[in-house]
Amino acid sequence: MQARIRFPGKGMGNCSKGFSLIEIVVVIVVMSIISIGIVQYIINSAAGYARTANRSELSAAGRVVIDRISMELHNALPNSVRIGAVHPTDNAIGFAGDQCIEFMPILAATTYIDPAIRPQPRTATFTVVDFVPDQDGASGKYISIYPRTSNIYNQTFVGPNTQADIAEASVADADTGDGINEITTTTNHRFRTSSPSMRAFLTDPPVSYCVQGDRLYKYSDYGFSSTQMKPLNLDGSTCAAGPGMCLPGTTPNRVLMTSFLDNAGITAFDQLNANRRRNSVVQIELNFNQDGDEVLLNHEVLLHSAP
Repeated sequence: MQARIRFPGKGMGNCSKGFSLIEIVVVIVVMSIISIGIVQYIINSAAGYARTANRSELSAAGRVVIDRISMELHNALPNSVRIGAVHPTDNAIGFAGDQCIEFMPILAATTYIDPAIRPQPRTATFTVVDFVPDQDGASGKYISIYPRTSNIYNQTFVGPNTQADIAEASVADADTGDGINEITTTTNHRFRTSSPSMRAFLTDPPVSYCVQGDRLYKYSDYGFSSTQMKPLNLDGSTCAAGPGMCLPGTTPNRVLMTSFLDNAGITAFDQLNANRRRNSVVQIELNFNQDGDEVLLNHEVLLHSAP
């Protein structure tokens, strides 16, 4: 059966041939297949673009965080870096390996002049060459000379037998143009060992970065502890380390740095200790996961470990 289309003309012989029904059906089927293919191609392209954009966003966010941690680690007090695991609890997520890193950020460094160093008598004041950058008037800081081990965290900075690589101190705002600053410690103090290069560091209190669940937090202003403190449980209850051993649970002492982490089975922080041939190296590994898209970032930070 054929469909004929006639056009008016001089006679019945003056007509044009039309399309058969089968031809029309074939054309519809072919066009449908082509259309489906084009639509599927557009859908796949859009989905691919969305996945690429999502991964790029995760990668950019992760790179910002890693760069921030790297910058602070480059300015960490020598031998102050220590790494610990978040204790696994019933409400912990993604516990694997070492998820917390702690260190003391350096504010400035200088050359000391006359500090009390064992076996000299303890004193509450001594002088240093002006800090760079300028630290006149700084208080609530810590001065360190030749910090060789992480035992700086063991100090309470009080008592008649205070003798350590670090002391709580303030910098006198008394710069008279002679290039000298006066350091005042909270108690009479003497340092354990002199520095071969007579170097002194002024630092802030310890800070920590911890992966907990799908988030990375920064903790600050929580004081000193001989045992590395741990974050609160995910439900806000006391951490597994016990009362008094938990990091702060509220701002401004706890700040969210990033989310969308999935570090299950991944060690977030690892340290290769220094030896006579190399400085210490900290390895950072963070795995980001959002809507099924994963980006694993691995970065190494070289620490300047010479005290």
